[in-house]
Formats: sequence, structure tokens, C-alpha cells
Amino acid sequence: MKTESKTEQSPSTPTAAERRRHQRHRHIQPLYVARKDGAYLDGTTFEISESGLSAAITGKLTVGEEVQLSFIAGERIMAIVRREQGTLHGFEFIGLTPRIQEKLQKLCEGLPQFQTLLDI
Repeated sequence: MKTESKTEQSPSTPTAAERRRHQRHRHIQPLYVARKDGAYLDGTTFEISESGLSAAITGKLTVGEEVQLSFIAGERIMAIVRREQGTLHGFEFIGLTPRIQEKLQKLCEGLPQFQTLLDI
């Protein structure tokens, strides 16, 4: 009788990419992060989707912290820090208007798919 190895992924277990709401795209640009206390941090994005982005930031942010990101698709966008690993941070966009959602969708349509940090 054949048993499944614990290192093999079950066919019903979704991959990280399958769990995401939107496909990620390679996008490298300067980023400015405004904290609620008025402090600004510099950063650089490396991937974006219609619902968030990942960036390397010059300072420390806390998971769950609300920040304002500038300039994404020419806009200032509110976001929540969802992931922090050293200088790398993952942000989820919040409070998007339909106009900004459309701008993000158009931006992402014109970008190559993001696979790994090795793509950069």
C-alpha cells in the first residue's frame, strides 16, 4: 500500500499563489510610507497585485499597523502591514475606491507576472 509522503503536497491543498485573491506582478518603484505618527519611511516595491504589494522599507513597521503608501498608480493608498520579515514588508490595500481599483487593475495588466525574488 502506497502512503503519501509528508513532504508531498496533497492535491487538495492550495499553493500560496492559489490562495491569493489576485495574481502578483513584478513592479519596482520608489515608495513612501507615512505612519499615523507623521513619520515617513522610504522603500522600494518589488511586487504588486490589485489588493496589495510587497516592499523593502528603510525602517521598522508593525504587523497590523495602518499606513499610507505613496505613490501607487499615482495615488496615495491606505494599507495594513500584513507581513514583516526584516526589511521586507507585505501590505494589504484598504478602503480602495472603484476609481483606484480600476487604476490598479490597469497597472497590473501591463506588468510581467511575479514568480520569486530571483526575478528582480
